[in-house]
Amino acid sequence: MPRRTSRQPPVRAAVPKPDVPPNVPAARNRLGYLAASERPWASLVFLLPFVLAYEAYALGWIGQPTTPGGTPRHAGNIVAFLLIEQTLALLGRTARHFPAFVLVAMLLGAHLWRNDGWRVRPSTVLCMAGEAVGWAVPLVVLGWVSSRYVQLAAGDHVSLIAKCLGAGIYEELVFRLLGVTVLTVILKDVAGLPNPVAVACSLLGSAVLFSSYHYLSPGEQFRPTTFLFRAAAGGYFGLLYALRGFGVTAGSHAAYDLIVVTCLAT
Repeated sequence: MPRRTSRQPPVRAAVPKPDVPPNVPAARNRLGYLAASERPWASLVFLLPFVLAYEAYALGWIGQPTTPGGTPRHAGNIVAFLLIEQTLALLGRTARHFPAFVLVAMLLGAHLWRNDGWRVRPSTVLCMAGEAVGWAVPLVVLGWVSSRYVQLAAGDHVSLIAKCLGAGIYEELVFRLLGVTVLTVILKDVAGLPNPVAVACSLLGSAVLFSSYHYLSPGEQFRPTTFLFRAAAGGYFGLLYALRGFGVTAGSHAAYDLIVVTCLAT
């Protein structure tokens, strides 16, 4: 009788398991600094002290109640802040804190839409502050143009600091966060331009609008030198916004204004 041998089951090669997609919020919490600092929630956490400082100035809690010339406090507010107020007034909203509300609502809404995590490391905020100062340096190199050709703000030290913070936040809100976004949507979705062309044209258009807007300030007269310098600065901040997000851009704008006012003005 033939001898029966036990048959061994065939050995199968180990098949690697496919990677399971991680939980999106948990994965984003582990992102590096460059990605984490671009998130809307990180921008809001970083800029919130700036917003509160300018709101305290706009409400008259800090700084002089009038400018050295005796004009009312509200006349010294950032034009972009006033433009947002006037636009909201057309909708029946006249509260002075509404520009800040718009900023917070936009960043918070973007955060919720992206479904990012809520954790922001203190080191991320500190690095954003350092990076903002670093990105301001190239414009500071051209700061002598500002000190010679561009009208500097007037007021006490506290008011000047508040104005610099307000300019960094609300001018970037109007011309980058809102302006670039709206122009890109119009050029891409309405005009049918390719996305790279639409973004490039939006950055250029926002830079021109940014430069032109400064002549809405009382006492500002149009000159080619100031227009070109401000357009270049607007283009620089536009590229920074496209590459590094709103928080770093607004912080860099505020840092540049602070350096120009405190150092070059003297």
